[in-house]
Amino acid sequence: MSLSVGVVVPNFRGGRFLRECIDSLLEQDYPDLQVIVMDGGSDDDSVEILESYGDRIRWVSEPDEGQSDAINKGLALLDTDLVGWLNSDDMLLPGAVRRVAEAAVADADAVLFHGDLEIVDVEGALMQVATSSDLDYEEMRAGRGKTLQPGSFYRASAVREVGGVDKAFYLLMDVDLWIRLLAHGTAKRIHGPLARFRVHQAAKSSQKPYRYYWETAMLGLRHERDRPVSALVRRGTRIGLYQAAYVLGVDRGPRRRQLNAARRVLKDIATHPVNADHPVRAVLRFAGWQTFKRVTGRPLVIHPFPGGIFRCHPDSVSVASLLYMQGSPDMAEMSFMRAYLKPGDTVLDVGANEGIYTVLAGTLVGNGGRVVSFEPDRRAGDRLLENVSLSGLRCVELRRAAVSDREGELRFSLGLDSMNHIVEAGGVTVPCERLDDVPVDEVAFAKIDVAGAEVLAFRGARARMLRGDPPVWILEINQTCQRYGFQPEDVEAELERCGYVLARFDWKTRKLERAPGAWRSSMNVLAVHERRWDGVEARLRGN
Repeated sequence: MSLSVGVVVPNFRGGRFLRECIDSLLEQDYPDLQVIVMDGGSDDDSVEILESYGDRIRWVSEPDEGQSDAINKGLALLDTDLVGWLNSDDMLLPGAVRRVAEAAVADADAVLFHGDLEIVDVEGALMQVATSSDLDYEEMRAGRGKTLQPGSFYRASAVREVGGVDKAFYLLMDVDLWIRLLAHGTAKRIHGPLARFRVHQAAKSSQKPYRYYWETAMLGLRHERDRPVSALVRRGTRIGLYQAAYVLGVDRGPRRRQLNAARRVLKDIATHPVNADHPVRAVLRFAGWQTFKRVTGRPLVIHPFPGGIFRCHPDSVSVASLLYMQGSPDMAEMSFMRAYLKPGDTVLDVGANEGIYTVLAGTLVGNGGRVVSFEPDRRAGDRLLENVSLSGLRCVELRRAAVSDREGELRFSLGLDSMNHIVEAGGVTVPCERLDDVPVDEVAFAKIDVAGAEVLAFRGARARMLRGDPPVWILEINQTCQRYGFQPEDVEAELERCGYVLARFDWKTRKLERAPGAWRSSMNVLAVHERRWDGVEARLRGN
């Protein structure tokens, strides 16, 4: 059984990006797809562009009452099983419609289908991948759900039942619709990006935040009527923090980009799983540390998890994340380590920085185990040893070297904290080792973070990896590998040549599942050797 799908493209003076948006729809490999563009009477080249498509699309150009009104008018003209909208500056990724339709056939109870999102700049260059999360009604109405609207689709019958998009909302009409839909059915998360969201100055999401704040309060009053006081206090605190950030960064340029980054950090902190029940407290921890370090200029000793003690310096990015996320900034990966590692194990930490994974591993394997850490940056290495000493660990060996496919020396950048990497010129000269040459036997687990040079590191560990040593890697796969001439697909292919398959670990159920291409939806992934898979699962069960 196949389902018909319809997409509304609301547009007003969006001619600059309109053709790219429409082409991304017409190039979908799905036969039963209707596209209708609702233009609000644009006076740019939008109508000329629409006319150039002939009868390949339907379109209307007339004044409307804004984006929400245009969406509702377009939805009323569609007669399909699934509906969605795509703003004229965004794009669908190849195969997105087919993936959504297949998910809708497989899950008859779901009314909302959503996936991840590639965030691109004005020229279409990838900036980051925004990952979706599993959603339910209670999470959404409490303001804790993450709404990634581009690429999302809905059962047309459910949209009609809830009355369509509310024209009272200018920015958050998607959040309001999602909450109302989830009161009638479930959401189906589709792993991997479905669309591209373009960031540019003319976009509504890039304009002044005041309307966003007002609509956030509106959502609380509408959907949390059973707890209006707590809803307004919680949302008001969030609004106040974001407004303070906005006021501090009113001008443009680098300062504005820093503030935008700070807003993303605040959102990540408030929505992190360990902070979900106490988001305000988590944000206050962030604010407290930011104030303390600026006023005193001194480090702070923290105890983020049992046995782990760290000195958080004012410029410590990775260690500060332990403070914000209560010892588990990488929830799935660190939960896996806690479930998998046993006393006496040997662990490799390649690209250890200031040692958050080193110290966590050391507390789990104990002083009868062994943790071999590689960190060529001198300051980071010194801080790693400081944190190891504070934690009372005697099982850690620091090798002040980079890891690649050859031994000798190479150039390494300075001053980029966790983003330091191999460079062709500049930086400093550091020793370089191959993992195949390191005198370590029977590694139980390895973590690698070498800022895009993973393929080179794996090629220098091929003999070890072909025999399934280590059984499990934790790594980050993203676009930084392009600086060495690779693509993310090349990292996965290199692992596959050595017998590894990408996997995900569900920290709630403690289950491991195969997930080829997992880097498309989450930069942090597991790689498990096929021949060692059963043994890894047995360990997770405590056997």
